[in-house]
Amino acid sequence: MKNATDRAVANEKIHRAKSAILQWNPKDSVAALIASDRDAFSGLRLLIASDHSGTPLQQHVEGDTSVISVFCGKGMFAFSDEIEQQMLRGEANVMFGMRALLDTNLLSDLPRFFTGGKLDSRDKVETALQFIQVNLDRKVDWTFASLENLREAAKPNNPWPFIKVAAVQHYEQVGVAINSAQDAPIGLAVFDQYMKEAEDHWRSWLGNVETWRQITRRDMIYAILLFTFRECWSGSSVEHGLSRLVDFCLAEFDKVPLKELYFGWKALQGMVDPKSRLAIFNEAPLRAPKKTESLDRISALAWDFFLFRWCETQMTELKGNTFFIPVVTSLDVDLVAAIQACPLRAILIDDNSQALQTVFADELEFQTCLENSITASARQKIEDPERRADGGEISRFRLSSVINLLEKEIQYLAASNR
Repeated sequence: MKNATDRAVANEKIHRAKSAILQWNPKDSVAALIASDRDAFSGLRLLIASDHSGTPLQQHVEGDTSVISVFCGKGMFAFSDEIEQQMLRGEANVMFGMRALLDTNLLSDLPRFFTGGKLDSRDKVETALQFIQVNLDRKVDWTFASLENLREAAKPNNPWPFIKVAAVQHYEQVGVAINSAQDAPIGLAVFDQYMKEAEDHWRSWLGNVETWRQITRRDMIYAILLFTFRECWSGSSVEHGLSRLVDFCLAEFDKVPLKELYFGWKALQGMVDPKSRLAIFNEAPLRAPKKTESLDRISALAWDFFLFRWCETQMTELKGNTFFIPVVTSLDVDLVAAIQACPLRAILIDDNSQALQTVFADELEFQTCLENSITASARQKIEDPERRADGGEISRFRLSSVINLLEKEIQYLAASNR
């Protein structure tokens, strides 16, 4: 499905299905949700968290503070036309795949952990790895951390991205029982047998157009966060700040990126009402502009929130009756707390158009604020069917120019704030 009309139809169906989810009471059955707009859900695949029933996948990641599901609720349900027909015949076979998505701080600690080097987080790393080993059969995914290390791997004479990948491959093969004691340093030679695979990994990633496209998506998040915090520091109300953020996204990217707007809304809320502020937004360089510290922290936040986007991408990998449930593994307690405070309720997938929508547990409140924030001119542009159907690329030049301008503005604000 490639033509603009088909994409517009697919987007409209997903929008209707998402609206039904926003009005759904999680205490009600998923069958009642589907029946509320059966035509909208037809042709889509749905993965949704229930507060009281369903396959209890969330319990597999309970018990360790550094490993967490991206979904809320007690259990998971899946739906598609195919699954529904199979259930009517009494033979549905829905399968869920789970693996731990490593973030960069954990991946970066693995070489020292396995070679016995000095490591302040040693106990936390060992606890996380043991938990993954026991509960997820050492099934790990380092693709997100690879994206975050991509620019580092492109630098000349930098061996560390290769060593990190070799270390995680060592864990997949050996686990945590061998060569992880601090009193038995053994050196990096333990990773030699995995180095060819690590080199192949980076050769493939560095030469892959799609990986660099993902970096552009992450940089768009960075630009949006730069604009968001500039609004926060200017004293904008939540609705006014969100309105300006929508206008900015349409003007610079011709997109309405709901997930990024959602986190912008969270940041604006926390600035207006400190009691509602997420811990991840509570650091001093995010509460007020500081010349270099603010840019560094916003850049780190862009990676944290891109993690949600990458989870979306991962969840479209499997087709038919098989669904992938990402489990985030991080030593960053604020990131873990942010995921706990902003869990997903559902994901909608249209395999034909490759369209996807996720729904946060508190998204109804966000959508209400967003609707009240959009100006008439912005709404006219948003509802333009040609714009909605267009999946055009973001201009790398334009994105770089916008980021450069916003960084300079924030540095100016920081200098004026002394």
